[in-house]
Amino acid sequence: MLAQMWLALLVASSSLQIGVDRRVELISILFRLAENPSYQKARGPYADDVDRHFAPTREHPAVAATRELRARFSIGYDAPIKLAVYLDASFKPLRPLSPTPPGLDKRWEGAPIDDYLAKVRDFAAKARFEEFFRAHAAYYQSVEGAFRSSLKTPIIPWFDAAFGARKGARYWVIPGLLTGGMNYGTSALHRDGSEDIVQVVYLENPDAQAVPHPTERTLEFLAHEFAHSYIHPLLEPQMESFRESGQAALARVEAAMRAEAYPTYPIMVEESIVRAVTVLYLRDRSTAEHAAHSLAEQQRLSFLWMPELVAALDDLRKQQHGRFAAAPLGQAARNVLASWLAAHPR
Repeated sequence: MLAQMWLALLVASSSLQIGVDRRVELISILFRLAENPSYQKARGPYADDVDRHFAPTREHPAVAATRELRARFSIGYDAPIKLAVYLDASFKPLRPLSPTPPGLDKRWEGAPIDDYLAKVRDFAAKARFEEFFRAHAAYYQSVEGAFRSSLKTPIIPWFDAAFGARKGARYWVIPGLLTGGMNYGTSALHRDGSEDIVQVVYLENPDAQAVPHPTERTLEFLAHEFAHSYIHPLLEPQMESFRESGQAALARVEAAMRAEAYPTYPIMVEESIVRAVTVLYLRDRSTAEHAAHSLAEQQRLSFLWMPELVAALDDLRKQQHGRFAAAPLGQAARNVLASWLAAHPR
């Protein structure tokens, strides 16, 4: 079953796998046909083929239902992807989707998912989706190969060593063939407790054939997004302890954080720690120049305490033999915010 769901290739010696995904493609095609803005930006021969092949089915009920999902529930951007990874090879739910399981966007609450997916399956049959998908196997392999060649630096082993391996977790990189310049991180929790942690990654520097040529930016993005999957479970139970310092720090940079869609102190705190850990990853697995550039970029984005946070977390991991535990990680971050606030009174 898994082999049917994924065209997967192992990257280096890590547990990170990469492959074009049928479910993501089908849902992305529907949102493109429905003229959802976040799926309208892809260009190139593949996008042209999508538009041409599926033009006769633009008025299918599944396309109309996809338009309605945006109008009634604001379904767009990452929400379609979050549904796609909860489907099996026949485009049926892997598990009951009500109440919404972990990883499924809350925008799907109240949406007629079962009725919608029935229309999706009918669309796949009548629009000859499988025929289209098989016809583009060579293109998919070219894209996968480009990602595999660029992602030779292991990511997951570094995070497993720093935070401990996540039991039952599988890590996937899915090329975002129709997501334009957007990257989406999500997960799907299976009935047996295993978990798929998924990054849908945009095609960086695509050539005339829409084959990407990823740079170190893609590596940094993946490290950042995978860091969330390790750090969020450690921080969430103790986030209340950040209320005072987090709200005070947010007040100093609120306009910039809102511009980046980080309007609350829990989001800002987690982003701060994720970005600091990503800098440490880049120091270890990329280059000093890359890490320094990333650190400067975080300060430009108004994470003004980032130099102190990176230094504190670097000291912490050295004290703990390369590992991060939840309580010391939270305490180190709180100390940095408190010190930064004291040094920068309003």
